[in-house]
Amino acid sequence: LLLMAAGLVGVVSGGLLGDFGQRLGGRAGLLGAAALVAALSTPMACFPLMTTVQGFATLLGLLILFGAAAGIIGTAAFTVVIPNELRGFSLSLVGTLSIVVAFGVAPTLVSFVAQVSGYGDDIRVPLTAVGLVTSIAGVASYLLAMRAVRPSLLPSLPTPTALPPSAESTH
Repeated sequence: LLLMAAGLVGVVSGGLLGDFGQRLGGRAGLLGAAALVAALSTPMACFPLMTTVQGFATLLGLLILFGAAAGIIGTAAFTVVIPNELRGFSLSLVGTLSIVVAFGVAPTLVSFVAQVSGYGDDIRVPLTAVGLVTSIAGVASYLLAMRAVRPSLLPSLPTPTALPPSAESTH
């Protein structure tokens, strides 16, 4: 029930926040909204360290809520930023990579970090570490994308032409 409710609220709130971000700042505003939601989700990656069921459920629910919001805003950003010819391929590639990371790389990485760091079967700290690193990487990715789509603040300069004869030096 928690997963379903958090996911539903996350998708709806992400859609509303994404629309607001796009109205406020265009494509960069849309990606800025995704970066904000991803940043809000980062501390929630500490859910495995909670000592009570209520704390665990609260952080996990918020992680799912913010993750769903960031995911829906990211998907909206694809439709706005990526040209038609590349949109289907790009969304397919992201979907495929998401599945590979979620079901292949992340669990293996958590187990590897647990073994290397001496935690053995206790994956609470390694799961938190991997979650924090990937959350920070997600925020950084949205910020880089935001920077890439932001229009230049410099005015368009004319293309340089040949120098006038008075500017040529005879050195």
